[in-house]
Amino acid sequence: MPSLNARTAAFYLAVSCLALFGYAPDGPAQTVVPPEDPTQSIVYWQPYVIDPGRDPRVAQAQRIFAVLLRAWDITRLEPALHVVSSSEGPWAASLADGNILLSRAAVEACFQFGRTRAPHLLAFVLAHELSHQRADDLWHHKFFRLAGAQTSSVQARLVEGLGADQTALEDIGKREARADHDGLLLMSSVGFDPYQVIDDKDFFTAWVESLWGGSCERSASHRRACRDAQNRALRTRVQLAEVASQATLYDLGVQALVAGKHEAARRLFTTYGRAYPSRAVLASLGTSYLAEAVDAYRALLATGRLQGPDFYYPLLLDARPQARPQVTAAVRGAPQQQLPQRIRYLLAEANRHYDRAIRLEPEYRATYLLLAVSHLLEGNPYLVRGVLQGRFAPRFGADAGAALLLAMTHAIEGDTATSERKLEALLRDQAGMPSALPRSLVLYSAYHNAAALAQVRGDPQRARALWKQLSAQAAGAGGLLFRLAVARLVREPAADPQRSQRALWLVAGARPGERLASSHFEKTAFRRDQIWVNGTPMGVYRSADGARLVVDDAGVVRHAWQVKTGGQLPSGVAIGDTADRALKVLGLPSRHLHLLSGEYLAYDLLGLAVHVVGDTIDGWFLYEPA
Repeated sequence: MPSLNARTAAFYLAVSCLALFGYAPDGPAQTVVPPEDPTQSIVYWQPYVIDPGRDPRVAQAQRIFAVLLRAWDITRLEPALHVVSSSEGPWAASLADGNILLSRAAVEACFQFGRTRAPHLLAFVLAHELSHQRADDLWHHKFFRLAGAQTSSVQARLVEGLGADQTALEDIGKREARADHDGLLLMSSVGFDPYQVIDDKDFFTAWVESLWGGSCERSASHRRACRDAQNRALRTRVQLAEVASQATLYDLGVQALVAGKHEAARRLFTTYGRAYPSRAVLASLGTSYLAEAVDAYRALLATGRLQGPDFYYPLLLDARPQARPQVTAAVRGAPQQQLPQRIRYLLAEANRHYDRAIRLEPEYRATYLLLAVSHLLEGNPYLVRGVLQGRFAPRFGADAGAALLLAMTHAIEGDTATSERKLEALLRDQAGMPSALPRSLVLYSAYHNAAALAQVRGDPQRARALWKQLSAQAAGAGGLLFRLAVARLVREPAADPQRSQRALWLVAGARPGERLASSHFEKTAFRRDQIWVNGTPMGVYRSADGARLVVDDAGVVRHAWQVKTGGQLPSGVAIGDTADRALKVLGLPSRHLHLLSGEYLAYDLLGLAVHVVGDTIDGWFLYEPA
């Protein structure tokens, strides 16, 4: 197969996002170059794929890619990442067979910007390629049909911009700009920091400079390639700075939801959604209504105003702010159980937003399950089955989350024996079933609800046996699931009252509700952006150690959080510690929320929520409890 020559590679650099198909003019031919035929399968590349077990940085790239796939449309076959050895410097590609390629040099190029920024930059490079895959762009076909199969003389004319189809090039530029935009939103939605891409030395310009070095002045084609890439970098930086600021609104909405401030979460999601409307924003709004309804429902159970099992309703915040507009029919109906008017209103709003989210993107499974949870809470088994058996199962097949909700449906139909039997069957079978909900959430919900039904029928010993079974099952992994089970067997104290002194818990020397003097921001080097919340301008302050503050015009701190670049709590809990350390030091949280960006342990007594990704503490934020 002929290789991609220097002129073609230079042209590619000029039109490609981030110069991801970069070219190193003086690089020695060590292995293989990007193919001119992108339709060929991954089979061609297998000899050059690097084993993650032999290269820690390749393994890290695979872990980052796995995190990004949480935001993938899980009804489509998800792409696979292959890091390859290549002689042509940093580049990335989306192949027609659904595979994504990343050169080992691209991984190394991200680490040249420092260990702190590297994971975020890698996330952006990969998210950009995922965005191409999601949009079915594969514009690489167009380029190679345009240039790759031509003679060297034609390629030379294309590089000099004399024979290229301007419409095609403009289309490529638009798709690349969209992939930049969507990629930044995607990486933000799963917990990576968009400001790492645009802060300090600009990633785009620096990437181009690192690729081309002193070669930019060698020829007219090189000079033009560098100039075009740098101009595009400038335009992209302006665009992404705005996107990063707006993405902060979504992050603040997540924080408000975790803190139990449902109305505040809705205001923030709505403000964000007006600028970036999507299925995810609609589903997040629906979840804010559903979460508030669950809280009110369980409060009525606790006071005896409602009767029934103390079920755990699995909630998953949809934290992926992209959508692919489509149309599908919606199922509607009236609640059969007479609930207080406030709860009925909240559930009706949740249903309305979930229905709209499904119409926007009917191929996203989790939204159906959230809609079924809402119908389940309102006591309407007919609509639960309509969603799960009439719409979900024919489209997606078996699912552990759907099986969990159908088992709970038997209970609200009055058949608690069948409900309990199906829940315990799920405990045996769920590991082999696909699941749109996190497996730990399905497992905990099944145990919790089976134990609740055992209590309802007057068998506390069976309930205790179930909690023992969960503690034994989760003992090897440790973490929250194990501690939640043990807490049901041995009363575990809440967070140490000594740590309820909130003055201890600060981010950049501040906490929400405090008024800061202007001199406070002079002590630390902060970058400042502006966002608008409900027509009110607020400053977003960012320090180099990962602290974030949102401050209003009066100097009052509205939000304070710490991202993964650094930080340590007064208790000794630090970013990078295992999640179990937070549980040992702080005790059991008031709430445990599963997000696509990870998990949150919310401690109302402390006004602190710890963000956990995988089994590692990834950050935290402070809040005033609702």
